[in-house]
Order: sequence, then C-alpha cells, then structure tokens
Amino acid sequence: MVQLGMISAAEQEEALAEHIEPQARTEAFQQAPYFVAEIIKYFKNKYPNGMEMLYSSGLTIQTTLDLYMQKSAENALEQGLAKVNPEINGALVAVDPKNGYIKAMVGGRNWQRSQYNRTLAKTQPGSAFKPFLYTAAIDSGYTAASTIFCEPVTYRQQGAEPYTPKDHKVGYHYRPFILKQALAVSDNVISVRLADAIGPGAIIRYARAMGIESPLRPYLSLALGTSEVTPLEMAVGFGPLANQGIRTKPLYIIKVTDSAGGVLEEHRPQLAKVIDEKVVYIVTDMLKAAVQPGGTAAQLSWMVSRPVAGKTGTTEDYTNAWFVGYSPDLVASVYVGYDDKKKRVGLTGGDIAAPIWGQFMEEALRGPRLQTL
Repeated sequence: MVQLGMISAAEQEEALAEHIEPQARTEAFQQAPYFVAEIIKYFKNKYPNGMEMLYSSGLTIQTTLDLYMQKSAENALEQGLAKVNPEINGALVAVDPKNGYIKAMVGGRNWQRSQYNRTLAKTQPGSAFKPFLYTAAIDSGYTAASTIFCEPVTYRQQGAEPYTPKDHKVGYHYRPFILKQALAVSDNVISVRLADAIGPGAIIRYARAMGIESPLRPYLSLALGTSEVTPLEMAVGFGPLANQGIRTKPLYIIKVTDSAGGVLEEHRPQLAKVIDEKVVYIVTDMLKAAVQPGGTAAQLSWMVSRPVAGKTGTTEDYTNAWFVGYSPDLVASVYVGYDDKKKRVGLTGGDIAAPIWGQFMEEALRGPRLQTL
C-alpha cells in the first residue's frame, strides 16, 4: 500500500506497531456450538461440496434445536459443575419423545477448550441402565409388587471369575424388596437376580428396541450398566417410556432449502411402537418413586414442579454420574465425569447429575416453544 501511494511510511509504521487481539471464538459457533458442529459434519459427509454449500450457496437450514432450551441446558450444566471441581466435565442432551427432535445439546463445559462432544461419547451409565431391565421384566410377567430377597449370591461365569454383586455402601440389605422399591433405591443385588431370571439376552432385546445401538455385552452385570452407551442414546432409549411405548429416531434437521426456495431435504419423524402401553405405565410409575422421598433422586420432588420420572446412575468407584429422566414433553440425559477416566467424580448421580437435570427441566418446560435455530 505504501508502494502504491495509498498510505504514508508513517502510517505503515503505526499500523505495524499496533497490537492485534485475536477473537476469542468464531461468530458462527457462539450459539449451540456442539449442535452446530454436528450439522456441519453432516453436510461435509453427505455432499461432495458440502462445505461450499454451507458457506456460499445461500442454504436455509431449519433444525430441531430450541434456543431457549439450549440456553437453559448450558446454564444448568455449568452452574451444576461449577459447584464441584474446575476440571470436571459433562454433557446434557434433551429430546422431544413425540418426534425425536433434539431440542438441546451441550457436549461439554467449554467449546473453545474442547470440541469433544460428550453427548455422543460412550461411557458406562451405571444404574441409569436399569429401566431397560425392568421394562423387560414387567413385559415378561413380573409386576411392580413382585418380591425378590436381597442377600449374598454368587454366579459362576464361563472363562471368568465368579460374580458376586453387592449394593452401594451396605453390601446387602438382607430383606425382601418389591420391584418398585428395589428400583427406587437402586438395589444392585435385586437387579442382578432379576437379570439372571429373565436372561441378559432379554435386556439386550428391549434396550435395542427402545433405541440403544451401541454394543451390549451379554453378562449379568449388564443390568448394572457395565456396557458403554452415549448420553444421546440414553435419552432416545427412555423416549418410549415417555411416549406411550413409541420409539422415535433422533433428528437434527427438519428441512433444507436452497437460495431459490427449492427443498433439498426434508426429514419427518420416524416412529415405531416397541412397548405395550400397560408396561410403560407400570415402569413409569416405578421410576416416579425414584424421584420421590426415599428414592435415589429425592431432591427432584421439590426441584421440579411437574410430574417426572427417571433414574440415577453411578458407576463403580464413582468414575461417572448420570441422571436420565422424562416428562411427557421432554426426555433429558445428564452425564458428569472427567475426560481422564482415572479420575473419580466422587459423587453419585443423585448428588450431582440429578440436580443439573432438575434445574434444566424446571426452566426448559416453562419457557417459550417457538425459538428454533
């Protein structure tokens, strides 16, 4: 510019001496960055010129995201985790059970520090997986009042050490439980004995039908959530319990139109009836007990002002904490854990994940419904 006479030598020196402060984040990722990243990935993978289409062809993309719910989810996760430890991380994802629309997706505390989307990362869900076991059991003839005794029991396993399940803190209760009570207090021994009675294969069949796609290992410990799944899968998997037994496929995009208004893509809800409504009613009633006094997430009884149901999850050695729950309008899954799996959360799902879930649900379900990205 100096050579062309557009600026003087003095102006050149002044410009060179000026301190330049880089922007902290890209404008396009200021809202729902983890969700937006999935949209970009979708176009990049589907179309040969996907990136060009996104940035220079004037597309209009109607997504399923609700910006009000998204903000509520971001606030709830950050405020809940800020009370514990600055290095701890987590995820929150919410899905409309009636149509599969992903309404909120928070894949971590800080997009700028880590683009790793934890809503799509596999990890053990602990006891949050038990509703799949209990759904299978109720549908096979058990009732909420069926009784199983909690006492020491050991199972021989081919090619492995004998397996002896124990309950959190107490080891064994040495008393009978009806299944509704056992699920509310998350009794492990009862769950494994129930899994032995119906078989791990039955648990896998119901989990698959309800929306879990990750590999599931056919061991009795599966009932305690020892196979890895994603938070999004768990939200989808609980969907049939919130939607009269109907499963919906998760959706990110509703419609894509080009600059001339032509429709390039349009996605409609994909529905499938997978559970009898009577079974759904019974399991939901059992899961309501978990969020009432005496349950593992009793604090939700005063945090959330409308009827909800759900299940806590705490993995062995307190490495992960979960809460997955629902109302008829929304299913949400909360995961808390360290990216370094050697570190322990040190808290149960009821201690940390359930309060985050409760804050999100209370705010999300009372807000406006028409804000979309």
